[in-house]
Formats: sequence, structure tokens, C-alpha cells
Amino acid sequence: MRALTDAAIDEPDIISLSLGSYDDSSSNPISVLASNIAQKIPIILSGGNGGELGLFYPTAFASNKDIISVGSVSSLQGISWPAKLVSSSGSTLDITYFTGNDTQWNFTGSFPVHISEHDICQLASGSDGVKRNLFQKRNYQSNSILLAKANDNNCSQHSLESAGDFKYRNILMYTADAENYNFTDNYSSNLVSALAPDTLNLATVKKVVSSWVEKELLLGNFVTLEISAADEMSPYPLESLGAGKISAFSSWGPTFTNDFYPVISAPGADIFGQGLNQTRSMNGTSLSAPYIAGVIALYKSVFPYATPEEIRNKLVATASTLSLYNEVGKSEEKLAAPLNQQGAGLVNALSFVDYSSTITSNPLLVLNDTDNRVSEHLVTVYNGGCEDVMYVLSHEGAATIKARNKEDGFPQVYYPEYDTSEAHIKYSLSSFTLQPGESANVTVDITAPVSNITDGYLFSGKIVVTGSNGEILKVPYMGVELSTRDWLGVEAYCIANENGELVDLADTSRIYDVQSYDTFSIYYRIGFGSPTFAFDLVTYDYELSDFSYPPENNAKWVGPIELWNGNDQFSVLSQNSPSRFNDFVYGEVSGLGDGQPFPKG
Repeated sequence: MRALTDAAIDEPDIISLSLGSYDDSSSNPISVLASNIAQKIPIILSGGNGGELGLFYPTAFASNKDIISVGSVSSLQGISWPAKLVSSSGSTLDITYFTGNDTQWNFTGSFPVHISEHDICQLASGSDGVKRNLFQKRNYQSNSILLAKANDNNCSQHSLESAGDFKYRNILMYTADAENYNFTDNYSSNLVSALAPDTLNLATVKKVVSSWVEKELLLGNFVTLEISAADEMSPYPLESLGAGKISAFSSWGPTFTNDFYPVISAPGADIFGQGLNQTRSMNGTSLSAPYIAGVIALYKSVFPYATPEEIRNKLVATASTLSLYNEVGKSEEKLAAPLNQQGAGLVNALSFVDYSSTITSNPLLVLNDTDNRVSEHLVTVYNGGCEDVMYVLSHEGAATIKARNKEDGFPQVYYPEYDTSEAHIKYSLSSFTLQPGESANVTVDITAPVSNITDGYLFSGKIVVTGSNGEILKVPYMGVELSTRDWLGVEAYCIANENGELVDLADTSRIYDVQSYDTFSIYYRIGFGSPTFAFDLVTYDYELSDFSYPPENNAKWVGPIELWNGNDQFSVLSQNSPSRFNDFVYGEVSGLGDGQPFPKG
């Protein structure tokens, strides 16, 4: 909070942050402070990397309406580096190699290539005989290139205990899916440590490389790898259609109060940044947030007096819609990804800066849940250009996704169940013409789609405003087709006493000595996204009509009690802003929250 306050005092053009907590809400003090500052200074916050944790999982600090929360987009292209295999027969093969952090092998020269029939983990854990056989046959040199089969499973610590004398420092692993090889999951950090803690160069190549090398070696030729640190990076594949896809790690909205989240998305995967003594590739919304800051800086260089509201509105209205990619990475090209995953879409810097048309009303339409449904919204279009423009309204749907499971609260599977059902839209105007400097108001009435998804679903889409000047503005909307107010977590089974019976707390014949650990348990289910919960001790004559909040000035209020969770002895006191649902289902009363003895009575 001090950093935010100091930054606001300095009056910068933009503030960008990468921090947050999932166990909190927009009422968090940092979020409230950031929202207040955002009235004068655009504030961008990373949207979080909890995509695998399902829907309704925003970061607290980015949850307020005036903050620009940013999701991450992954490129459909990867980074590869060129090299050449040369045979003594005169044959050559141009290859590309892929590294775990997308960085280039930083050396130049021609190096002999050795090949092994074993995969990399077998080599690391194999017998001394296997290793001696490899080294003796290949006339081992410290600068040789080893070509070995990639292993699709982690190398265990046990298998690496005998790997200390493995001396190769440059290893090419061949696999059919070289460009998508997951070095984090498939290539244990233990292996890196065992092989060469400081100097190991590891990369993947296509399987065809091993076939070519084997053929040349069988013909009695020897093979070298020619490589140069001066070679330039090459995208893979060379051509790619589409703007990208939402990163699987990017956190999903909406907020606990069903507000729009994230606001927008930007590149956040395979981003080069400064590491320790080198540049390296990194992933996360911590990379996508500063990307948005850079785009806004570009805009401010052209329009220095633009307000945070103007910037946010235009940023959202000009974003490019992204297609849905399911759990196996297959693109549904004709179906947009749900907006609680992509926000308004991928930032479009060119349209953001160049468009003269804009939306001056709320850029994000929040329909809320079924208890608090707001179906009717006002969309205001402004023509800031120099000529008359005719605008036509239409609708762009997005995937409708499952938002709740009756059994366990919410889907925690990637990708959530979805269908193609779309909302129904009514417009007060379907088209209109604006002269320069004019605005028009259009009322839109949005009705939830009829979906086959059971238990509850989330629907979203965009109101599309197409101008005769070629500019296309989009107004995103989102609604939750369930009641989040009455949404409770999993109910626990009560633990009976030694006789297998449950004791009614109203039974005054049973006296508890809490100080001597003769106590009772409280079982509880907290409503979805509750901003505050507490367990308090009150006098015997307390009635619900006596409730007040905060309770300190109530004579019948004794104080908050302390619970110890029965599973892991976690202390549960009065808490602000828990997670989506309470993490614990019961606790044993152990005293008062301030540490004072439990009173008699």
C-alpha cells in the first residue's frame, strides 16, 4: 500500500503491478486503494496464474471494477534455432532445435555427433558398462554432441544416483513432438543437476534427425553439427493462422460478486526477459500486464490527456476476440473462448490508437447471477472522426460453460464442459448514422441462452458495432445462470461422541470444560465468496434481532471464539474474505480469539 501511495504521489502516467492473493475479494484494502487511484491514473494488474483451479478465481487486488486486470495469451508459434548436420559423405541436413527456456546454444563451431540407442534417463541411470561402451565406441570428446531419445517420464532421483560420471554437456533429444516437449514435466531438474549442474545444454529435435544420422553412420560416415551463436531465431511453424490462444495457466473470472474478469488479455507466454546473467523465456500474467502498460504508454504518447476511463473503454472496445482451444489444444475456430477466460480479448494496439469511434458508456456489461439479473443495458457510441459514419449492431456469441457442480461446488477440470448456446439480444436501434462529434444511445436487452448444461452455467458474448468507416467496436457482456447467493460448499459429516451419539448443544445437562480440552465441534459451510465470516460467543439471552455489525458495542456479545481444525490444527478466527468456499468444514472450540480463557456460564 505504501508503494501504491508513493507512486500515486509521483503522478506517473501509468502504474503496473504484479501481485495478488486468491483468498480475498475486491474489498481488500489494496484493491480499494488501487481502484481509488485508478480514477486519475490507469492501473494495470496481472490477472493471476491459477487457470487450473477453475472458474471464479480472480486475484483479490485486481478484482475492482476500475482496475485493468490482464490475462495471458500464448502464441501459436514457438521459438526454434537453426543448425546444420554435415556428413563426411557430403550430405547435409538443415535442422531446428528447441530449448526449455527458448534460449540459443551460445557457442560456435563444428562438433562430432554421437548417437545412443538408449533414452536420456537410461543413460543417466545405466550401468557403468553401458556408459563405458558408449564412451569407448564414440571416441568421447567433451565438446561432442550426444543424440539420444527423449524420455516422456520424469527421471527419478533413484535412477540418477550413478550419473555423476556422465560427461556430455551438449545433448539433443529426438522426439516426434519436439516443439511441444515439456521440459518442466518431462525433464526433471534432478537430471540437470546430476548430469552437469552448470554447463548442460539440452534441446529437442525432430525424430527425422535421428533417422538421418543413423543412416549416415551405418554407411561408415561420420557426422558433425555446425552451429553458430550468431544465427537468428526462427519461429516455428513459419506460418501460423490466428492471433493466439488463452494460456492454460491464465486465471478465470468472474469475481466473487460476478463482475467482469479479466478485463483484457495480452502476450504472457514464452516472453523473453532478463534472467540472472542472461535473457530467458518466461511465462505468466506478470509478463502480460506490462505489455498492456506499454500499449497504453503508446496511446498516451499520441493522446497525452486521455483519462483512465477513456483508455479503459477504448482498450476493451478494440480488443480482438480469441477462439476457444479445448483440453487437448484443439481449436474451435468458429466458437469464441468464454469471456471469463479471455476478457475482452487480445489487445489490438493498432485499432486502440487509430480508431476515431469509441464506446463512452460502461465498456463491460455485467448481467450478474439469477438473483440479481440486470438484463437491460445502455450502450453509447461516439463518432470522434471527421466524417459521417453509419453504425450497424450485431451479436457475437461465445462458448457457454459449466459453472457449478452440485457434488463439489465448481468444475476443477480443464477444459470445463461447454456448448454453443447463445444469448438472445434485443436492440432499441439496429443501425444509425452519426455526424462527427455526435453520440447515440442504444438499449440492449440480453436474455440468457437455453443450455443443456446442468447445475448452472456462465454465458458471454459481445455486442458488435460495425461502422461504415471500417471500424468495429465490441461491447462484452457476461452473466451467471445460477444463484451464487445461495451457493454453499461441500457439507461435512458430523463426528459423533464416544457412544456414537450426537449431543444437542441445547442440552444444558452436558457441561463442557473448554480449558481442559473437553469441548464441542462447530460444523459449517460458508456461502460462496463470503467477504467476512466469524464465530462469536454471545450471552444466553441473545436473539437474532440483537445482531449488529461490527458487534463490539453490543452488551450481549462476548467475543470471537477460536476454532482448531480437526485435520491439521489450523486456527480459525474471525476472517475477512475467504476463498470461494471455506477450506475447512469443522473446528473444535479451544477458547476465545484473543487468547483469554473461555468463560463459565
